[in-house]
Amino acid sequence: MARRSYIGALLATLVAVLMSAQPVFAQLRMIDLGTLGGTAAGAGKINNRGQVVGGSLTASGDYHGFFWTAEGGMIDLGTLGGSESNAYGINDQGQVVGYSQTASGDYHAFLWTAKGGMRDLGTLGSGDYSVAEGINELGQIIGISTTIPGNPYEDPAVAYSAHVVLWTAQGGPIDLWTIGESSSEPLDINNYGQVVGYSQTASGDSHAFLWNAESGMVDLGTLGNGTYSIAWGINDLGQVVGLSTTQPDDPQMLTLHGFLWTAEGGMGDLGTFLTYGINNLGQVVGLSYENHAFLRTPTGEITDLGTLGGNWSYAAAINNLGQIVGASLTTSGEEHAVLWESAAPVLSSFSIFAAKSVWLSHGAQVNSGNIGVRDKSPGPWCAAKAEVTIGSRVYLKDNIAIYGDSVTIFPGASVFDVYYNELHNMGKIRGDKYSPLKLPLGVVLPAFPTPHPGTKDYVVPHDRILILEPGSYGEIKVGSRATLILTGGTYHVEDLVVGSIHSKVLFRGPTELIIKDYLRSGVDAFIGPEKGANISAKDIRIYVKEMHGKNGKCDAHHKAAVIGEHNTVIANIFVPDGTLWIKQGSSIKGAFIAKDVEIGEDVQVTLDSAF
Repeated sequence: MARRSYIGALLATLVAVLMSAQPVFAQLRMIDLGTLGGTAAGAGKINNRGQVVGGSLTASGDYHGFFWTAEGGMIDLGTLGGSESNAYGINDQGQVVGYSQTASGDYHAFLWTAKGGMRDLGTLGSGDYSVAEGINELGQIIGISTTIPGNPYEDPAVAYSAHVVLWTAQGGPIDLWTIGESSSEPLDINNYGQVVGYSQTASGDSHAFLWNAESGMVDLGTLGNGTYSIAWGINDLGQVVGLSTTQPDDPQMLTLHGFLWTAEGGMGDLGTFLTYGINNLGQVVGLSYENHAFLRTPTGEITDLGTLGGNWSYAAAINNLGQIVGASLTTSGEEHAVLWESAAPVLSSFSIFAAKSVWLSHGAQVNSGNIGVRDKSPGPWCAAKAEVTIGSRVYLKDNIAIYGDSVTIFPGASVFDVYYNELHNMGKIRGDKYSPLKLPLGVVLPAFPTPHPGTKDYVVPHDRILILEPGSYGEIKVGSRATLILTGGTYHVEDLVVGSIHSKVLFRGPTELIIKDYLRSGVDAFIGPEKGANISAKDIRIYVKEMHGKNGKCDAHHKAAVIGEHNTVIANIFVPDGTLWIKQGSSIKGAFIAKDVEIGEDVQVTLDSAF
């Protein structure tokens, strides 16, 4: 079975016809997702969590589906026993669909999850071939299946036996219609169960279609006098994008244009901007006349997304956050999967974010999540030498960006992308530099809940355990080797002081912990989920209201929140009016937001944002 290409033969047939709508170039961050060890990869879909799927050549020359995340990179999905697979769809639950070769050499649709791996969805009847093209948030999977043995690409009888299939979360496949009746193929499904693709008409032409359970298949027609169209994507508003010829008798697709179809306006001509994906904001992506990926806004503005140095790129899909995926040729001539995202990131992309300053002390390592300061600040900076200060031997992994009006990088530090207005670099920048940086960053901070602490104080003695239900409390002190367990819900406290030597604050369920004054922990403390609790850092939010000391000045003795040396923190901490200080040797996972953030020596930082 030949693998499906999101460019297909269009790159070879696309004619560079100059249009009146000229593209503009925007400052978008382009991330090289690489390959699975081979020389070619392409990303086909992205969900609203930024998880990406597609296909790639492996080092051995096989073609496999992949799953990519910012935290874990590109993961090989493997196969159902054969040598080939590809991933075509993903929903926000991280469920992935596509096709895979089996051990017997057949091709079957699959459903993959991180916990369960790849599951064979089988075929209808005694067919040998099926493929899953897309999946929505209800777990509905659209695809096709043959019903008799044989290869549909070699035997017309097998091809005409194929049916369009809907697999559901409740059970086996639902037979929607016989392809032999219409020679059709579904390519996408939205969250209302509407399906788009292409189908043969009674005259033998291929037309884009829209299908739903109530009205069946609707012919979307073509542009002008064209005889060919195909629908590649549909959003939850029922807006459809795809391709259409504009003239008849065009076997080489020389008049191929992109289209945007709506129920109100029908099929609109987008010119030689070939369209493959659309999100719920009406933003459209695809392949331009210059063989470059493009982004089109609902008002018609076109942005050229550029390349990785080669002479072409394409965009296959866009999520509701505006993240775009596709592929690009590199300077070395390889095809790599790529992710484009806005230079103005969202809060959930930051592991460390501050209103005034961020300081990463020497030896700290950021494994995932961007680093940023929201706006220009006149100083003084309580935790840094500039808005962002990167100390010696600090290491930021690939695809992590720094955002700051002024950025200082000390010798021995190694970082990736830097967005700045003023840069003092004595270290190594492995990625790209972007300037000027428009400030303030368009990052929306979470609302801070009003603290309502109680009056009753609690002390958890050495080696003892205290379990608290949601409610309002005074000062809570956790002694050495003592454990405080919060069962989940909303807690209001005056202060929280966690002792040293294996003191623990454990969370059994999703929790908001709202602290009126200050947070302190000693050496070797643990703050995070209880063992066996089915929660992660993003389920735990700790709010600290206190400012820096009592007057907010940098020379004040008390910082608002201090995490002691060699702590483990698996939670999100928000300190809007004060300093958050993570002391040396600690490991923190979540998102850490404050007026000023100071990260100590050799601290490990990993993103798992609740914001």
